Amino acid sequence: MPIFCTSCGTQNVDSATFCSNCGKPIAQPAGAGAASAAPTGTAAATAVPGPPPVAGAIPNESAMGGIAYLTFIPAIIFLMTEPYKYNRFVRFHSWQCIWLCVARLVLAVALFWVPFVGFGLGFALRSLVSLLFFAAWLVAIINAFQGKMFKLPVLGDLAEQQANKM
Repeated sequence: MPIFCTSCGTQNVDSATFCSNCGKPIAQPAGAGAASAAPTGTAAATAVPGPPPVAGAIPNESAMGGIAYLTFIPAIIFLMTEPYKYNRFVRFHSWQCIWLCVARLVLAVALFWVPFVGFGLGFALRSLVSLLFFAAWLVAIINAFQGKMFKLPVLGDLAEQQANKM
């Protein structure tokens, strides 16, 4: 009989001691050893099913957190759709993606209109900023797919505040 992780709600085999999704220890349900030792066909062999998944926990939350970074569109969709808007992990990464896009747009506009920078220096400065934003995006998406709550320096705090509001 499968058992469910009390932390993330993932269904695991009955002999599992650690969750296959989050890696946390799984508490065996009371009487699990007695139910498996009883002969088949008796009342003791019918075990009570494991606890339902925790409210707001989704089995593929690390994938959804990573997908939120593809553009700001999936991030907005995740913040509005039913199973994901209640999951703190997905909300955090969705908000961090949105703030990263906003910061990139603001800096792109600001660097485009900087009057004292010449064409060559302006191009080099815009390229460097673009490279830094790409590196931040890459680090954030990799950590999200690995299931980590990686916070970017300033934007991560803003995302965490927004994720905690819901």
